[in-house]
This record gives sequence, C-alpha cells and structure tokens, in this order.
Amino acid sequence: MTTQDKRIEIRLVGAGVAPGLIRSKEVAEVITAVEEMIAAVVERENPDIKPEQVRIGLSAITSGSMTMVFTPNLDALTVPAAEMVMRAIDTRQFDGLPHGTLKALRTLQAFTHRYDATTEFRTLNGASVLLAAMTPQTDIPTPARLVGETTLYGDILRVGGAEPKVQFRSIDNELVYCDATREMTRQAAR
Repeated sequence: MTTQDKRIEIRLVGAGVAPGLIRSKEVAEVITAVEEMIAAVVERENPDIKPEQVRIGLSAITSGSMTMVFTPNLDALTVPAAEMVMRAIDTRQFDGLPHGTLKALRTLQAFTHRYDATTEFRTLNGASVLLAAMTPQTDIPTPARLVGETTLYGDILRVGGAEPKVQFRSIDNELVYCDATREMTRQAAR
C-alpha cells in the first residue's frame, strides 16, 4: 500500500467511552480537533494550501470503546503531518508544533481527562499501527504568549476575514497568525 492508502485512526479507550455513551457535541469536538491538529501542520509546511482545502473526513466510527477512522483528502501532505504530530505525542516533545495543533491537542487531552480514557493515535495501512497514546496525565503545553512590540521580517500571505487576521511567513519559514483590527488589516493589505 502507498501513502495514498493510509488512513488515520483515533481510538478512544475507557470504561465510559463507546458510541451512544458520549454526547454528539463531544464527538464533534474530537472530530474537529483531529482535523485541526493535522491541518495546522499542513498549512505551516505548505503556505500555498488554504485551510479549507485540508479535509480529514470521518469515514467510520466503530464500537468496542470508540474508534474513528479518518480519510484525508491530501494524503501526501496530511499523513506525514499526522505522523509528525503522533511522534510529538509519543516522545512528549511538542516544541515546533504550530499553535493550532497544540490547541487541538489540548481539546483532545480535555476529553481524555474528562472520561479517564486513553486516546490512541494510529495509522491504518492494511493493519492498524499504534504510534502514540495520550492519557489523562499527558501534559500538552500552552504556547507562550508574547506581548509587546517587535519587528518581524518576512511576507504577508493573507489579510482579512470575518475576524480580521494577518497570516505572515517569517524569514525562518514560520507561519504566524495575528489578530488585527480592520484598520490594521487595511494597512497590511497595501
């Protein structure tokens, strides 16, 4: 099988974890977090890809605890991104992961803690291979928030949106998203 045949599998294991025992809203939060944790890495590594282009579609939910199988639309980009996140979880080395990935991982960690469960991260390529596991004790760091004035060198990639933001790629190839006022986005667009 090739990378295109790979699937991403999230298995939630615990006494109170099974289809029908978890609120639909919480299942939706898990599904959204899985997509966001991978999409943030894909977007950082591929600035020409827009967020709406990355889809990690749910293709199956099975019982026996709860297993969700995801089929990505951009396999060549999303599977390596998912594996990068899974390695970070396995080694507990979260440095270098995008802010969006860390935020999504904290959502998954909150679910894991709430249900006293284990969240297993697997790839499925003929056989299911466990690459990482998150327990209620797993600590997902909160990225440091910097406040103050600084100078960044790089390129502005996108400006605007319903909630005004500026997307910026630094000369170190780091993708940065900044909240902005409408006036600031008008200035940045010029």
